[in-house]
Amino acid sequence: MDQAYIEILDTNKELRKELEDEIGENKLKNKKLKALSRELEACYRTLSHQDSTILAHEDEIASLKSEIKSLKQRLYKALQDLRHKDDASTAQDIHILRLEDKVDQLKKRIREITDKKLSQINNSPMALPDILRNIGTALDRVENYIDGVDTTFNPKNTLNGIRISLTTVRGHMQRHAQDAINL
Repeated sequence: MDQAYIEILDTNKELRKELEDEIGENKLKNKKLKALSRELEACYRTLSHQDSTILAHEDEIASLKSEIKSLKQRLYKALQDLRHKDDASTAQDIHILRLEDKVDQLKKRIREITDKKLSQINNSPMALPDILRNIGTALDRVENYIDGVDTTFNPKNTLNGIRISLTTVRGHMQRHAQDAINL
């Protein structure tokens, strides 16, 4: 065999080995490239999700800023109203004191009337069902007041009347119990 031919075969062998090495390296590089591509795609997805989150937060921040602005306006209005109310509060305080005196007078008069009525009730054994019926009616009125159906009366007066009526019933029941014990 010719020396030149042997050299060509050796060169061919070396080139094939280099080609196989390069093919192996290319396969490894392709695997790395695919892995990097997947990682890059995951990064794009993460960035997209974070962009969405940022946009959502920006919308929320804008909404909160709008709400803060609205609250500041309402606070300013409330402060103005408070200043106006302070100016009128002295006259209202005097009026309230007069009304409180009137309420005290009316409570005293109610007690007088109630005491008079109690003495009449104590003498009448059939009055107890009427008192209980009146208590039920008064409780209905207070419930309507709480529900906002009827706000034309002062529920404190009605509650005071209920207390007095319950005291009357309790006294009446105690007397009847005592009468039963004494028999």
